[in-house]
Amino acid sequence: MRYTCRALRCLDRQGLVDVACLYELVGPTGKRYIGITAQTAEIRFRRHCKQSIAGRACAISAAIRKFGADAFKIRTLLVASDMAFLREMETRAIAAFRTMSPNGYN
Repeated sequence: MRYTCRALRCLDRQGLVDVACLYELVGPTGKRYIGITAQTAEIRFRRHCKQSIAGRACAISAAIRKFGADAFKIRTLLVASDMAFLREMETRAIAAFRTMSPNGYN
């Protein structure tokens, strides 16, 4: 599967289609954040960093401010073209990985 720079696209039998991904951020303490994006996980993480610098009041932004962006690992868990499916997988991953506060950053 090949990705473009700004948005995820993949080649299937009908041609080039837009896809999105389920991703995970892991901080230095082992706490995780699970999210979905229509961009790559790396591009979405850069946006998390910008929101952190701007003072956004959420757990992942506070953790990025505290530990620095370089302390986080970024991993794509799943790529799919069905957003409803990805939203369901996000909900399940948050429960499975127990990433709701105080155990994680969701």
